[in-house]
Amino acid sequence: MRVETVRENGAGGWDLGLVGTRSEQFVRASLTAEDLAGLTITDATLSYQGDGRLLRLALQAHTLGIAYEFDPYFGLSISRVDPLPHQLEAVYEHLLKLPTVRFLLADDAGAGKTIMAGLLLRELKLRGLVERVLVACPANLAFQWQRGGDFCFIGRQRRLRIDDEWYRVDLVFFHRVLRCLVLIDLKVGKFTHADAGQMHLYLNYAREHWVHEHENPPVGLILCAEKGESLARYALEGLPNKVMAPEYRTALPDEATLAAELKRARRELQLGRRST
Repeated sequence: MRVETVRENGAGGWDLGLVGTRSEQFVRASLTAEDLAGLTITDATLSYQGDGRLLRLALQAHTLGIAYEFDPYFGLSISRVDPLPHQLEAVYEHLLKLPTVRFLLADDAGAGKTIMAGLLLRELKLRGLVERVLVACPANLAFQWQRGGDFCFIGRQRRLRIDDEWYRVDLVFFHRVLRCLVLIDLKVGKFTHADAGQMHLYLNYAREHWVHEHENPPVGLILCAEKGESLARYALEGLPNKVMAPEYRTALPDEATLAAELKRARRELQLGRRST
C-alpha cells in the first residue's frame, strides 16, 4: 500500500488514505496511538528523488479542491452558463449561506429554476458537501434532467476552417454513454437538403480534426423550428460503421420527443413574451 494522505483524528491517532500499488484502489484506514507506537521507521533520510510532475499534479488538484475559498463563484467560473441576476442572488446570497443542505427552491414559471438547481449542485459538490443527489423534478422537466446528465458541453459557435472559408457549429456536446461528439445545428426555417449537406461537412471535419483516439464517430442533430412545425433530424448516414446507427438511436432521444420539446419551449417563450 502507498500512503497518500495523513490526518490527525484528535484521539492521538491518524487517519490514512492508502492506495494499492497493484490494484490502484483507494481505501481509508485509522491507526490508534497503540498502533503508532508499534511502528518502526526503516529509513528517516529525506529524499528529493520523487517525480516533480506528480507533485505538481497533486498541488493543482488540492488547489482546485479549495478554489471556492478564493473564488466564491468558482462553480460559475468553470461552467458555460450565463445566469441572470436573480439566479445568482438565489444561489450565492441565500442557498449556499444556509447552515443546512436542505433547500427549497421555488420561483415563478420560466424563472430558470433548472439553471439555479444545477449551479447549486455544482457548488455543493465542489465544496465536498454532497456526493449523491436525488432530483425530484416536475414531469415536464424530466426530459431535461434525464438526458442532460449524459451530455457534456464542449462549446457553442465552434469555428472550423475549410480552405479559405470559416464555418460555425451552433452547439457541440460530448455524449458520455456513446463516447462521441454530438454536433447540433439550429435552423429557424424549413429543413432542406442543404442543411443535411452542411451537417455532413461538419461531421467529416470533426471526425478528422476533433475526434480523439478511442472515441466513436460523431453524430449530427439538426433542429428546425418554423411557424406551426418543429422538426428534429439526425444525420447518421455518414457513419463509417453502419452497425453504430441503431446504438446511437437507442442512447439518444428520438426525433419525435425532440420535436415535442421544441414545441413546448417555443410555447413557453411565447407565453413569457405576452406576460411581459
